[in-house]
Amino acid sequence: MRTRYKTFATAWFDYLLVSPTEMDDVLEATVWTRTETWQGERDLYTAMLEKER
Repeated sequence: MRTRYKTFATAWFDYLLVSPTEMDDVLEATVWTRTETWQGERDLYTAMLEKER
């Protein structure tokens, strides 16, 4: 995915659609941890990720 506005465009980036549990599985192999999750309507959510020091 990338963002475009008139003649400007960002670099391509991955857009991952997963459940909070699946996100934890993906994050296991990284230095990131899901520290908070806010549930919205239906299956929508927002998550806060923190990088381990």
